[in-house]
Amino acid sequence: RFDSATGLREALAPWLRASRPSMVQIPAPVARATAAHELTTVVVPAPVARPEATKLYLAEAVHEQLLARLARAPRLRVRSRPDNADEVIAIDLEVGEALAVQITVPTGLPVAMQFPLSVDLVHSTADAIAMAIDAAIMHDKDRTHADATDMLLFARHIALRDTSRFREVIDLLKRAHAMSPKDPRIAANLAAVIVRTAFFLPNAVADIGARARQLAYDAVTAAPDLADAHLAVGHVELNGGNPILAATHFRYAIRCAPHLAEAHEQLGRMLLETGYLDDALARLEEAIALAPELSSARWEITRALALDGRWVEHDRLVADLLIYSTDRPLARARYAWWRGDWDTLASLRAQIRIDPTVWPGLIDHLFGAFLDDDGWNRNKAQIVMATRTEVPNRRRRVFTAQLAAEAAGFAGDVETAIELIAYAMEFGLFDAHWMERCVMLDSVRTSPDFGILHAQIRQRADAIHDALYGDHMALSETAVV
Repeated sequence: RFDSATGLREALAPWLRASRPSMVQIPAPVARATAAHELTTVVVPAPVARPEATKLYLAEAVHEQLLARLARAPRLRVRSRPDNADEVIAIDLEVGEALAVQITVPTGLPVAMQFPLSVDLVHSTADAIAMAIDAAIMHDKDRTHADATDMLLFARHIALRDTSRFREVIDLLKRAHAMSPKDPRIAANLAAVIVRTAFFLPNAVADIGARARQLAYDAVTAAPDLADAHLAVGHVELNGGNPILAATHFRYAIRCAPHLAEAHEQLGRMLLETGYLDDALARLEEAIALAPELSSARWEITRALALDGRWVEHDRLVADLLIYSTDRPLARARYAWWRGDWDTLASLRAQIRIDPTVWPGLIDHLFGAFLDDDGWNRNKAQIVMATRTEVPNRRRRVFTAQLAAEAAGFAGDVETAIELIAYAMEFGLFDAHWMERCVMLDSVRTSPDFGILHAQIRQRADAIHDALYGDHMALSETAVV
């Protein structure tokens, strides 16, 4: 209750002030328009009929469905004819007996496709054209990544066909990685080729092993279902002296991509060394069926045939490789001394030009050990010293020790051969097939120490086989029948 009108007015004053409009106007929020330069203009005119066209109505249905799909796509401006846009994606539909589609982008080559005209394919045809348009737009907007991917694919093409061009391959992949450093597939392939480079040129780059490891594990972390990433980790671990861990990653690579030739090849190569030849040959033959140009898989088979003394099959395969692939003279020299073919070995010695940065102080002395008078005694010190060279690639150490052990075994120096095999075991040797079949080790097998080493290597080889096949279901869908 108020005593007067004045009291009532004073009591209501705060409420009256609050009800008056503010002198400062706060604008209502508005949707922010997309800037014109963020839009891509796609011009999709109506289909054009050729004289022989009988199913224009189906092409018109595809056109209608395509426009509906593009209308729902973000950041697209769809037009039936060009406007004032500086750059457009032009879609041309031409109808004859089939529907011919051409996608023209401001940069790069046009994309041409052809589709059958059938009522039950109208929606799938519209889907395919829309996906192709999306890919063309992404390609046009991100030329850097497209160029990096082109380098990756070209590098893989070379690597499949000619392992001697590894310097060119690594250069391509380094450039691709610099252009697209977050692409896990590029990083994985670069890691794999760095590891291979470290085998041939162990001191070419400082911290080369650590660099490859970082790239491989970054790739598999970013893309855990990418087969290339698991292949890269497998290469890193195999060359780092961890064959069982490598085997699990090669196996997982096949699970990720059952039809990737390199995954089958790497698994097959490990199986060859463990002595499971039937499993190994099945995998290598699968790799060759998937990629007939994969000469490295065929060279691995020649090694297995040579170890088993199957020289007729070996000679036939090598003859084909020398015609259709690149030569591997060092491998052929090794097979020649296994075979006792001293004429071929002498011929290869005259032909081979060993890069001193690849096998410093080793290959020339190996030829001398097999071919020269008193060859082992005259070359032993240099050969053994070469095996002790400090290099980060442990698989290279294994390989050089195997070559040296063969020369020692040939000369009857059992003690040195045993020492070299034991040394190779320290760095991951698991080549049971070589231990059991190489004729150069015949004199060494009489030693009790050889039996001990062989048992250890057989145990290691069986563990690798179990890592590859212990979970039968993991590989059952890719098993070769």
